[in-house]
Amino acid sequence: MKALAVLENDKVGVIELEKPENLSENEVLVKVKYSGLCGSDFPRIFENQAKFYPVVLGHEFSGEVEKVGNNVKDLTIGDKVSCIPLKPCFECEACNDGNYSLCKNYGFIGSRENGGMEEYVKLPERNLQKLPNDFDLLQGSFFEPITVVLHGLNVLEKDLKGKKVGIIGIGTMGLLAVQCAKAYDADLVSAFDIDDRKLELAKKLGADEVHNVSGADIEKEYGKYDVVIETSGANPSFTLVLKLAGGKASVLYIGTPHSTLSFEYQDFELINRKELTLKGSWMNYSKPFPGKEWTEAVRLFKEGKVKVEELIGEMMTMEEFCDNIENIKARKYKGKVMVKIGE
Repeated sequence: MKALAVLENDKVGVIELEKPENLSENEVLVKVKYSGLCGSDFPRIFENQAKFYPVVLGHEFSGEVEKVGNNVKDLTIGDKVSCIPLKPCFECEACNDGNYSLCKNYGFIGSRENGGMEEYVKLPERNLQKLPNDFDLLQGSFFEPITVVLHGLNVLEKDLKGKKVGIIGIGTMGLLAVQCAKAYDADLVSAFDIDDRKLELAKKLGADEVHNVSGADIEKEYGKYDVVIETSGANPSFTLVLKLAGGKASVLYIGTPHSTLSFEYQDFELINRKELTLKGSWMNYSKPFPGKEWTEAVRLFKEGKVKVEELIGEMMTMEEFCDNIENIKARKYKGKVMVKIGE
């Protein structure tokens, strides 16, 4: 079977691997349809952060069940599924408390083992979310990123109904956060970014207001919001959230920084003066595994609360991904890069 692999740092290629055949009693063989490129994959491809080579990436993927082990309970051949990439140990204190995202002994599909950028993948049943039969598998490939947003909202423990919500960083996570905030009846949802095209899309997907953070009037938004969500991981955004937040506001950090952050003392002082509540969020799991985030994602998609088609910047084959690797590295595609694996 074909697989899209990172062969060494800054080098990808299509390779041949043996199709998985022998399943253990709890395993499922999935024929992959779509696999998304996550922002966390960029350092694995381009910054020497892969765990091993060659590695097949892909933790945001969907497909159909082709074969099941003898003890598989809830999945049958032909079922549509989405990958649940975390493999907690289920034995440590964090796991026993239901905090699977904090497990220190975890495995991860598409990073610590081969993932879904291959034609077939073999997974434990508990690492697959069953999808309704009428679901588009393209929706299924967005379950991992939307559950990251939903987990953050669970961590926040704040009802968004009637609240003013500011969302900073309008990439995939930010656009999903905009739609979730609207689905939860926020009174005002404002999107913040430096890219006007992304802001136009946020408006189309439900944002009430959009603001280019490089604009001269951005200070008018300071102190306006009850909840501020940071999804980009960009250095300036980490202090902008503190300025946008009103008194007693809640601030949620979802974005992962990839460079050293610096704060002026005046920015840090805003946490004290405004009596802000700051929370971080990591991954997308709760008890019982994989958690309510995943069933909630099914509901939001089923009710038409979330649209993903316009979040896609480019749909590619494995070969096209390799041919366009320099454009991918330069982030020239304004949206998520998707790899179409199967028919």
